[in-house]
Amino acid sequence: LRVRESDTARALMHGNTLHGMEVVTVPGVPVSYYDPTSPIAVVFQSPRARSVGVVGLGAGVLAAFAQDGSDYTFYELDPQVRPLAEAHFTFLRSSKATITHVLGDARLTLQRTPERRFDVLVMDAFQSDFVPTHLLTREAMAIELARVKSDGVLLFQVSNRLFRLAPFLAAVAQTQGLSARVRTGPKDGEGPLAEFHHQSIWVAVGSKETLDSWVPGWITPEIADQVWTDDRVDLFAALR
Repeated sequence: LRVRESDTARALMHGNTLHGMEVVTVPGVPVSYYDPTSPIAVVFQSPRARSVGVVGLGAGVLAAFAQDGSDYTFYELDPQVRPLAEAHFTFLRSSKATITHVLGDARLTLQRTPERRFDVLVMDAFQSDFVPTHLLTREAMAIELARVKSDGVLLFQVSNRLFRLAPFLAAVAQTQGLSARVRTGPKDGEGPLAEFHHQSIWVAVGSKETLDSWVPGWITPEIADQVWTDDRVDLFAALR
């Protein structure tokens, strides 16, 4: 982990992967994967996003979307991340949300979270080209969905250099009787902070009615012909 600084921006890096950025001239404004024109911003701009869980703290950028009276719970595996996020970035301390931090592997700590807790649960735990497959299996999704309200939405950031993951999440969602939608963004050159954009890929999981409400305009991905389980994950099948 390291914090990289320039005259214009500060970034939290894990290896060679960006885990959050803040522009010096507009502190507290989400950029990079979470730019206000990005797919994830559509979800957080909904007035229903009041109780939010986020797996993967990074620089704490998603806290910038919080509305008055909302509560956010960040699940983070690495104990070094929170001190860096609090010392070098303003997102957490300027957030309108009541923020709770839970340290540990989210597959385990989520099981200790009350069921039907969140309006939005975000799985954002990728590190470089490492794929946290223990959070993407049929058994893992059952745990995650149990923490989401019946009219809430489960979201995965699957931005990745090597793997095409949306079809495999769609296959797992189907085993839960649910659908998946995918969206890539933001568009190049869109918005006043376009130079700080980073393309990201997001998958939303929920009922058809829920997805029509939360993520209108997102598209239905193809569905892989295999379902990932705790016993079997075939990453070779997901190679781009």
